[in-house]
Order: sequence, then C-alpha cells, then structure tokens
Amino acid sequence: MRVKNRTGWSPEKEDTYSPDAPADAISNGPAGTDDGNASFEDSGHEQGADSQNSRQHSTVEIIQGLISSGREYAQIETERQKLRIAIIAAAMRYSALLGGVAIFLLLGILLALPIGAIWILSPYVGPLVATLIVFMSGIILVLLLLMLVRAKIRKVMRNLLSQSANRSEPQ
Repeated sequence: MRVKNRTGWSPEKEDTYSPDAPADAISNGPAGTDDGNASFEDSGHEQGADSQNSRQHSTVEIIQGLISSGREYAQIETERQKLRIAIIAAAMRYSALLGGVAIFLLLGILLALPIGAIWILSPYVGPLVATLIVFMSGIILVLLLLMLVRAKIRKVMRNLLSQSANRSEPQ
C-alpha cells in the first residue's frame, strides 16, 4: 500500500509503506531507507528545535527560489518587450521612410498634372486661357473637397453631442 505524505511546498519522493516495517517507519525511498526528509505527518513524536529550523529553512529556501524565479521571469519578459518595441520601431521607421517617398512623388505628380493639362489645352484655347481653366478647375476641386470635409466634421460633432446628451440624461 502506498502512502503519500507531502508538505505541498516542494516536489518530494513518493513515500512507501512496507508491511514488514514498523507502523511509524514510513520511508521516503525504497522500503527500509530513510533519507531524513520526513514530513509533518511521519510520526506522532514531538520534534526538536533543530528539525523545526530545518523545516523553516527549507521553506525560506523555497520562497527565495520562487522569488529568484519571478525575478528571472520579469527580466526575460522585460527583454521580450524591449525586443518587441525595437521591432515595432524599426517597422515604423521603414513605414515613415516609404511614406516620405510617397508624399514626395505625390507632390511631383500634382505639379506635373497642371503643367500637362496646360500644355495639352494650349493649342486649342491658347496658353493664358488654358492656365485659367486648369487654375479654376483646381480651385473648384479644392472647394468641393473642403465642403465634404466640413459635412463630415459636422456629422461627427452632431453624433458626439447627441451621445453625450444621451449619457447625461437620467434614466
């Protein structure tokens, strides 16, 4: 018959019971051997101060081990988060660089577009009128976009104000 006497603080060997051994001789290994790691339930005899100190010492060691394991885990987690931030920062730098190149090319295209439009319209209406047509088309396009932005902002503000009014009403 196997009897398990565990303290719950650390992994211990399975305690075994031999029918040939006396009733109070529960061993922590093969039958008949005792390595001195007896648990609280091993015997009904009172134990001396030395045995109590060794139990406290082992509990303190276990707690210190847990603390050191927690510190190691925290250091590893900190390093992992630093690596994660470094990867994100590298991706952001790369994205910013590509975004800058894209904006530069967009400005070049926006400059070339009216020049090309003027060049194409010039033989039909003359250079001055072609310039005025492209300029006025650009102004009208900008005004239409600004009106769309204004309508969108008003819609968002209206929604925000109605939500804040609904939250402040008592129910």
